[in-house]
Amino acid sequence: MYNSIWRGVLAVTGLCLALLGPALTKSPALHDDVLVRINHHPITVVDLAQVTQRLESISGTIIGIEAGRRLLELLVDEELLLQYAESMDIFQKDPGLRKLMAHAVIDEIVMEFLDDPVSESELLAFYRRHRVVFERPKTVAVSVVRFSSLADAEQARVRILSGEQISALDNRVNAEMLTHFPSSLLPAQGLIRYLGPTVTNMVLKLDQGEVTDPVSLSDGFYLAQVRATKPGYVPDFESVRQVVKVEYSRRGRDDALIKTLGSLWAGANVDINRNLVGSLVLTNQR
Repeated sequence: MYNSIWRGVLAVTGLCLALLGPALTKSPALHDDVLVRINHHPITVVDLAQVTQRLESISGTIIGIEAGRRLLELLVDEELLLQYAESMDIFQKDPGLRKLMAHAVIDEIVMEFLDDPVSESELLAFYRRHRVVFERPKTVAVSVVRFSSLADAEQARVRILSGEQISALDNRVNAEMLTHFPSSLLPAQGLIRYLGPTVTNMVLKLDQGEVTDPVSLSDGFYLAQVRATKPGYVPDFESVRQVVKVEYSRRGRDDALIKTLGSLWAGANVDINRNLVGSLVLTNQR
C-alpha cells in the first residue's frame, strides 16, 4: 500500500507544483510536503496523491491541472467542515458519526496488519501452532431404522448383534428403514441435521458394525448401525495453504485490534463509578 502511495506522490508532485506554483517555496510556514495548512492542520502531497489515485482508478482517466486544483479545494472544504463539526461537538452528539469514526479506526488498524506481507516461514509456523484448527473431522456412514415400539427395537438390536444386517430386517419387527438418510460418510454436523444430537453423540462413539441402543424420539424408537468410519486427520500444509493464509489474516486482524485496544486502555485514565457500576470488572481493567 505505502509503495503505491509513494509512486503516486512522485506522479502528483508535478501537479502540486503546477497548482500552487512558487507559493510552495515562498512561504516559510510550509514544509516541502505541505500543500496547504488550515488552522494549523496540514494537507500534504501524500493526501492529494491518495485522493488523485483513488479517483483515477475509479474513473480510468488522468487527473489534469484544473481537476487537481478542484481536488485540493475539496480537501480544504472537507477539512473546514470537519473542524466546524468538531467545534460544534457534533461527533459527541451524533451516535452514527461516533460509530463511523470507530469503524474507520478499526479499518486503519486492520489495514496496517494486512499491509505487512506474511512470509512462508510465518505461515508454516502458524499452521504448526494451530493444527487442530485445520483438522478434518471424523466422518461416519450409518444405516437408520425406526420402530413403533421399544420391544420391536430391542428385538431388532439382538438380531443385528447376532450378525444380521440392519437392511435385512423384515416385517416381523416392524422395521422402517429411513431411505431419505444419506448413505455417504458424514461429519458430526451432517449427522445432527438428520438424526439430532442424541443419536449423533451415540453414533460417534461407535466403531464400524456396531449399533446404538434403542433411542426414543417423538415419532418412534430408533436404531443406528455404523457401516463405515473415517477418522479425523490434519491435512498437510501444502493442501490447505490458502485456508491457512485466510485464518492467519483473520486472527491477525483480531490480534492487531486487541493489542491496540489494550495499549489504549493502558494509556488511558478510566475512572469507574463504583456507586453505579458496583463490583463489575471491565475486561481490560482486570
